[in-house]
Amino acid sequence: MWWLFWLAMFLPAVHIAERIALPDGMDQRDSVAYRMFDAKGNELGAGSARRVGLEGYVVDVVEGAERIVFEVPFERATDDDRALGLYFSLQEQTLEIRVNGTVIRSAKSIPRFEGMLTSEPAFYPMPIDSLIVGTNRLEIHKSLYGVDAALSPFAVGLADELIDAYRWRSFFVIDLGLISIGVQMFVLLLMALINWPAAERPRIRALMLIIALNAAVTYFMSFRPPIEMTFSQFVYVWSALNLAIGLAVFAFAAHDSAIALPIRMRWVWVAIFAAHAVVFAVAPLDVDRVVTMLVELPYGFAVIAPLVSTFLMARAVVQSQSARRFERSVLALSFGAISLDRIGSLVDLHSPFDANLPMTLTWGPILGTFLGLSMLLALAREAARAREVVDQANQRLAQALAARESELAESYRQREAIQRQAAVLEERQRLVRDMHDGIGGELMSLKLRAESGSIDQAALRVGISNSLNDLRLIVDSLDSAEDGVSMTLVAFERRLRQQLAGTGVSLNVADHTTNASGSLAPRQLLNVLRVLQEAVTNALGHGKATRLDLTAGYVEEQGRFEFVLSDNGLGIDASRPAGHGLRNMQQRAAASGGTCTVDSDASGTRVRVSVPALTEEALH
Repeated sequence: MWWLFWLAMFLPAVHIAERIALPDGMDQRDSVAYRMFDAKGNELGAGSARRVGLEGYVVDVVEGAERIVFEVPFERATDDDRALGLYFSLQEQTLEIRVNGTVIRSAKSIPRFEGMLTSEPAFYPMPIDSLIVGTNRLEIHKSLYGVDAALSPFAVGLADELIDAYRWRSFFVIDLGLISIGVQMFVLLLMALINWPAAERPRIRALMLIIALNAAVTYFMSFRPPIEMTFSQFVYVWSALNLAIGLAVFAFAAHDSAIALPIRMRWVWVAIFAAHAVVFAVAPLDVDRVVTMLVELPYGFAVIAPLVSTFLMARAVVQSQSARRFERSVLALSFGAISLDRIGSLVDLHSPFDANLPMTLTWGPILGTFLGLSMLLALAREAARAREVVDQANQRLAQALAARESELAESYRQREAIQRQAAVLEERQRLVRDMHDGIGGELMSLKLRAESGSIDQAALRVGISNSLNDLRLIVDSLDSAEDGVSMTLVAFERRLRQQLAGTGVSLNVADHTTNASGSLAPRQLLNVLRVLQEAVTNALGHGKATRLDLTAGYVEEQGRFEFVLSDNGLGIDASRPAGHGLRNMQQRAAASGGTCTVDSDASGTRVRVSVPALTEEALH
């Protein structure tokens, strides 16, 4: 389970941080003597401050006290020239430190924050000339704010050992705090720049609020506030931030767990913080009143809300199978850490691994850094998941598009075939009508003339032969709709050779239309075949030709078919006017949208037929 994994990583990290930031020689005495003074330096009382768990030595401050002096004797057994130092777990409101009456100065004379809640440690070197062999007297002067005062856990020992612990604790509570704030601000900016889906925006806004508040708490706890505050104002702001975090984590957990709240959280926010603002503005800055009204009740909610939220998020992690399990486990741990930190401020909690180690001092920066980096990782995972979803969607879309294109192509091929069949059928019907009106009429006329005896046998044979030839041409042109121009020429050549058989006339055919990109409609091709047949008849009957050359080609640039029939006959007398046959050939070519030209000389006659090809769209 993710939550247990993070817990197993987080708790040891906190323990290790606390351990290396704590000197081995921490003072373990049961009590420390103290004296209290007012603003004028008058002594108001004295006594012994007893050690209270891990909080240090706590004193009940009397009314009017402004300063407290703790008196700590320590022993120096030998005249050792090694440097000694004084280490405090918390710097707090230290004003002055004296060793045997000599004022010693801090290596860091200006603290980053002077307040009750600072986690900044302190280290003070002790000059050798201020120490004596035997009992030395240490005085710690601290300022008071009218509430309980405490001397934090301390250690007197070798400076080299103490300064290492000081540097580690400074790193964890100060430097790591800066890193934590920076990481959280970066994550916050990144989340603000992303264009989230509408359904995700409430959850993301709640996360942004949690991260922003956690960064604010880390800053407020570790560094001097940007404005000057009285102690009461400081307590107010601190309580307000804790309340805000409690409300934020509860609102998020309720929303993520789909819990219906009886009232909108925004109105809870408005009411609580309006009340805080009023109290902060008009109430006397009386410590007891401020603490009672602005700390105890809100702080109770700041403890309970993260605990409830931790339970809700842990349950969501266990029950959920969603991709947000990682994020929820991190938040469950973070909410639990916030709860323990707040409890630790009320109850003296120690590390589960060592009763002498506090549990709360380094949690804030570590938690903030952990939360920021985890949310950054969660955003990266979500971005990767979104990219994966987009890639999968694109892949499915591409597959669907390819399938659709295949379906459209197949549909187009089917439609094309249907249109081609329809065109063929239409042409066939048209040609059948022509056959009925043309060849049928011619045969009927021959029949009637033969029955009446008005036609001789030779004329009858010629008429029947012409009708059969025309019928063959019609059949060949019908086949062209499916077989193409080249195959039609093959059939035409075969019939010509049958016709020329026994006549002594040779025939040469050169067909260059095999790979033509265009085509001809059956009616166009029929007209071309009729022109060529007429030319052959003229060459045999009038030209006395012994050789025929037929060339067919396709001019790609012009999109035209060209057919040339050449013979070696006598040619055509140019002085004679064009006969009926030539005019008929030109009319047939014109009916197909083309031209027919005749070139004749002593070497023979050449008939050229040029017809524009039809595209597939025009053909169908």
